[in-house]
Amino acid sequence: MGKSSEAFTFELTLKNGITSNRRCNMIRVMIERKCQSGKDKQLRDLLLELRSAGMRQPGYISGETLREADNPSVFMVISTWITRDAWKVWQTSKQRLLIEDMMNSLLTDARKVRVFSEDYED
Repeated sequence: MGKSSEAFTFELTLKNGITSNRRCNMIRVMIERKCQSGKDKQLRDLLLELRSAGMRQPGYISGETLREADNPSVFMVISTWITRDAWKVWQTSKQRLLIEDMMNSLLTDARKVRVFSEDYED
């Protein structure tokens, strides 16, 4: 017997009015950013703005922002999305890209984005 997954069926109504039933697996997106010294507050403000906008996106479930305990210049944002497609729409949206562009000047390295789904047996 396999482990249960977070797969479920939901009804999706797209902007063009098309409705479809879909089976999906939720995903978690982890984004690590390393902030320049003295730029913490600016980055936190932009991360809050980004999450606030993300919360209004179709498919967004939850999110949190963490700082590394031994290196507070490292921020980790973890968000949960109903599907990978929902994340991709937000990831490539003009609003998100604009905020990301503002954040890039505050970072020491390029951000690292990792997408995870639950591991389960069929």
